[in-house]
Amino acid sequence: MEILCVAIGFGYVFYMCNGFLTLTPKKKPYNALFDTKVYLTHLGLALVLAVFGFWYFRNAGFQTASFFVPAVFLVIFLIADNLVQLITGRHLIIADRWDSKPPSYNWYIDGLMSILLLTVSLCSPFVLEQYFRVRF
Repeated sequence: MEILCVAIGFGYVFYMCNGFLTLTPKKKPYNALFDTKVYLTHLGLALVLAVFGFWYFRNAGFQTASFFVPAVFLVIFLIADNLVQLITGRHLIIADRWDSKPPSYNWYIDGLMSILLLTVSLCSPFVLEQYFRVRF
């Protein structure tokens, strides 16, 4: 069960950011999140998963805290996208080293927001696990 919990939490983030079959950022799965209905659907399902993780968390550790990763990713994604829209007037572009980057990609805006997004999302289980261990 532990491996399944970690695979669900981290797998969602890696799938949304990498889109295993494409090297163009415009075709990656995270672009669907710019549509409000799709974003709210993902957020609703992520919150259901987080509630299940909170209920199941009483007797488990880090692996169950990874159920919170999709919800944290979606909230931070919305914040990062709004900041990029405020600064540049376009949506966030998440591109890794091997992707063909569009001309409007700025590493100091998009790159730093992407690193912040991934760091906060993937480190959140460690922080939540420590918080819940002390709290409960």
